[in-house]
Amino acid sequence: MKRYLPILYALFIILACKGAVELTTPDVTYDVTTDGGGLDLSWTEVEDAEGYIIYADDVAIDTVTELS
Repeated sequence: MKRYLPILYALFIILACKGAVELTTPDVTYDVTTDGGGLDLSWTEVEDAEGYIIYADDVAIDTVTELS
């Protein structure tokens, strides 16, 4: 039985791997809030996205699952 373990492991690795994930950037729109101190962001949905990370100056500032 032990001699089959490497074969089963290799099959598991080969069959469990997904193809490469292609990332796309959504179209983003923004509106300045009435007091001028913030932004309302919204964007188009990215197919199969589980969430979105919002960056400001290359720093992640929030992670969300909704489109705005």
